[in-house]
Amino acid sequence: IAYTLNTSAYQSEVFRSSIQTIDRGQFEAAYSIGMTTFQAIKRIIFPQSLVAAIPNLGNIFISLIKATSLAFAVKAVEIMAISKVIANDGYRYLEMYLVASLIYWILCFFFERLFVVIEKKLSYYELREEVRSAS
Repeated sequence: IAYTLNTSAYQSEVFRSSIQTIDRGQFEAAYSIGMTTFQAIKRIIFPQSLVAAIPNLGNIFISLIKATSLAFAVKAVEIMAISKVIANDGYRYLEMYLVASLIYWILCFFFERLFVVIEKKLSYYELREEVRSAS
């Protein structure tokens, strides 16, 4: 519950700020062609703000992965808990903690690359606009 409340506060701030990056003229353009507020947000504002929000959402997601090691303090079984249990059996703390850190690093690296790909796919329309304006 604590992770959810903490992360939801950050995510709401990310979405609020990304929606504020969209020019007010986008709403006016949507209203001028007869869209309702809901339609304007769904079809115009949200897709554009999602492009601005993806990098921050990726950072929040990766920090949440790292923060799961704190769940060990409340007896939740996760990577660090399993590492400590295995280390207690054979007194191999260094090896187990190195393996746990490697697992965290691989997970974070994978998701960081995934968010880069998602960001590039979502910002595709921006690249086309830059090419058109340059020519």
